[in-house]
Amino acid sequence: MRKCDLIELIDTHKPVEKLFRVDQLMKQHVHSVLRLPPYMCDLNCIELAYAKIKHYVREHKPAGDLSLRTLQETT
Repeated sequence: MRKCDLIELIDTHKPVEKLFRVDQLMKQHVHSVLRLPPYMCDLNCIELAYAKIKHYVREHKPAGDLSLRTLQETT
């Protein structure tokens, strides 16, 4: 197949762009949604929080009981 034939074949089978309700709602209120790349620790706050937890666990080496009450008592 030629390149132009392949491109036409791709265009016919390409999935339709996803439309999210949140995006439509935000457009109605003149806002835009910024999608962050997954697992980008510099931009994702949950990754930063998880890194702090991992650092704490490495530093204190708890005996296996990681309940919230135990962690609060040790700090």
